[in-house]
This record gives sequence, C-alpha cells and structure tokens, in this order.
Amino acid sequence: MFDQDKFIEILKRCKGELSLNAFAKKAKVDSGYLSRIINELKDYPSPNILRRIADASKGITTYEELMRVCGYMDISRTDMEDQAIKSLEDMVERQIPGYSLIDIVLKYIKRLEGRS
Repeated sequence: MFDQDKFIEILKRCKGELSLNAFAKKAKVDSGYLSRIINELKDYPSPNILRRIADASKGITTYEELMRVCGYMDISRTDMEDQAIKSLEDMVERQIPGYSLIDIVLKYIKRLEGRS
C-alpha cells in the first residue's frame, strides 16, 4: 500500500533546499507529476520514476526504500532482521567514545558470524 505521507517526507529530504521544480529537473521527472502525487491527485509513482528519484537523491534514499513506501515491495521484516536492528540500536545507545558507527556495525557482524 502506498504510504503517501512517508513518500512526501522522503521527497522533501531528497530535494533539500531545491525547489520541487529544480529537483524534478535533476531527477528527469515532470514537476507537475510530482506535484500531483504530493497533492493526492495521482496515486503513486511508477518504479521508473522511483529509480530516477533515488538516483537524484545522492544517497538520501534508495530505490528499494521507495519501492517499499509505494507498495511495490513487502515491508515486513523477519524476526532476525528485527533482532539485528534492536541490537544495533542498543549498541548505538551504548556507543563507546572513540568508536564510529561503522566500528559498531563491524563488531556486530563479527559477533553474528561467531568471530568476536
């Protein structure tokens, strides 16, 4: 199911300080098309449009995230994914000074692989 509020939130993050017209031009998408989605005159963007938006976002979002938000992909997570996310959140909360988030994630992966 299309989560329009989430899509609009992501779109606003992607465009940043750019106007909707400027971002649409950067993404090679008709600005009127994006405006119709935002104003609930169009149901949801096509996968092709989502790819263009993701590419223009400079890493702010991914094609997969947009596909989930627009209802093209199942958004349910497995228990293992939920556990992994919980563990990473706990590690970030208890972050040791001097360790980056990457260090924390690598440590967690090693622990999952039984190499800690």
